[in-house]
Amino acid sequence: MDSKRLGLTADEWIDIKMTSLGFGICGVILGAMAGLFYTIAEQRPILAPVKILHKNERKLVLTVGATPEQLSRGSLLYQSQCAGCHGKTGRGDGLAAHLLMPKPINLTDANNFKIVSRPDRTPSVDDLYMVISRGMPFSAMPSFELLSVEDRWSLAFYVKSLHSQEIRPKSRVKPDPMVLPPYPLGKAYGLYLVNCKLCHGDDGRGGTMSNPLGFPSRSRDFTTGIFKGTNDPVELYRRIALGMPGTTMPAHPQLQPEEIWLLVNYIKTRSEKNDQDQDQDQDQDQDQNKGVAHSLTIPAQKRSAEDFLDPRHMEWNYSGKSLKLMPLWWRNKFSENVVVSAVYTLTDLYVCVSWADSTGDQRALKPQDFRDGVGVQLSGGQIPPFLGMGHTGSDVAVWYWKSDVQMDLKTFGDVQTQFPNMYVMTYPGEVRGTETNHKMGIDFAGTNDARNRCPIDLDQRYLTARKAGNVVAQEPHQAGESLSAHGIGSLGKHPAADQGVSASGYWEDGRYKVVFKRPLNQNSPQGINITPGRDYFIAFAVWDGAAGDRNGQKCITVWHKLQIVP
Repeated sequence: MDSKRLGLTADEWIDIKMTSLGFGICGVILGAMAGLFYTIAEQRPILAPVKILHKNERKLVLTVGATPEQLSRGSLLYQSQCAGCHGKTGRGDGLAAHLLMPKPINLTDANNFKIVSRPDRTPSVDDLYMVISRGMPFSAMPSFELLSVEDRWSLAFYVKSLHSQEIRPKSRVKPDPMVLPPYPLGKAYGLYLVNCKLCHGDDGRGGTMSNPLGFPSRSRDFTTGIFKGTNDPVELYRRIALGMPGTTMPAHPQLQPEEIWLLVNYIKTRSEKNDQDQDQDQDQDQDQNKGVAHSLTIPAQKRSAEDFLDPRHMEWNYSGKSLKLMPLWWRNKFSENVVVSAVYTLTDLYVCVSWADSTGDQRALKPQDFRDGVGVQLSGGQIPPFLGMGHTGSDVAVWYWKSDVQMDLKTFGDVQTQFPNMYVMTYPGEVRGTETNHKMGIDFAGTNDARNRCPIDLDQRYLTARKAGNVVAQEPHQAGESLSAHGIGSLGKHPAADQGVSASGYWEDGRYKVVFKRPLNQNSPQGINITPGRDYFIAFAVWDGAAGDRNGQKCITVWHKLQIVP
């Protein structure tokens, strides 16, 4: 009897053999149980409503076990790529953890991983590699596709070492598609009502509840076709059979294998109900990648010495690359993508960013209001740095556009803009309103002059932050800002002399379009020089004021490549 016949991955087969040697008859019993489970788990479903599920052919991919060099490399990558969220020791207490929902998991607890494929409900190295490569839809866990395959395996081995001392050779059985006969819908739906309805609802659209840590959690909406693990039937089988540790999704040991397969196929039916007319090969590819934020290449083509800063320029009428967004603090309603395009001239780089926003929050004058905005993060390193503002030794350049500043450049907004009929006390020296009111220190905001009142009109002694030279308090001359960072909490605005980034944008018909411009070469220490023929890492962030976004609460993309086409 071998691992392939049992349906076991290579590391699980080795574990069973070692257990048998070490513990005699107990090991034999445990091995038999594991073999029985995986024989059941890999059985072909005899009833299926969907066009595609499995083929009989299997592929077994074997690689060597973790070497000291891999673990050392994984440790370095972990500190640069993961510690910001999961903490230096993996306990889920990174500096960015308070900004995220769902919270980063404790990697030192083997019973806390959502995506598992072993009978003991702990992750295999293959499970970890899959999550690192794909990210985790419906969370702030990004895809690390831009890391090499070797680096991703090193990370998976290192994460495994945080909660287990047994690092085994990794393997994964991946069934290919095959066509299966239909099954009786009534029986499957009856199983769904008994086992799934309480959390996922009658129609599979999910609902809100609390997870084991007391934080709000939403059960999966099957109709979207997006799952935290892949939508592969074998993976869905494992989610039902083993549950998702650390969440409200329980294991279902009481179900027979035929019943689990019925549920798998019912869920597939619900998630694929709108895709039945698509090409089969295209179905399978899209099915596996729904909700995954893939890293794309954004080409920047060379143009003449024309200025492209105007977002209404005809250059930006052509479609760009659509990049997926994900909220750091998860919510169900958000702009799902940004569309990005780029060009460059002999002297400047231009990046155009467009996204949907139904409200267009271009003023933030009331305490409960927040502005819209967009940010660009750029890195010139050999590998992408930590997505959350880089890390020590790997600085990132940040460009930031604010909708309210763009509006202020046209018409300055102050409290009386929001409340035009209010009475206000004027500062001494402020020449506004009638002479009598001015002498009394009282002004009526409804007067024509008062509507255009601006802090620049005041005696600068009463604008203490500006008088003291606070860079944030200075009068804005354009809506773009240039900043830099080398880790969480290190973001800083460049001095006025180094503000090389310009930006211009507008909101119209429920959509923003913003163009950033910056010189190819920057002489400041914080600058990143842009060289034709090179690739750079670039990421984007969008703030939706109507959703309460501000500071670290925002939607972001993963790292992408900006290709400066020579």
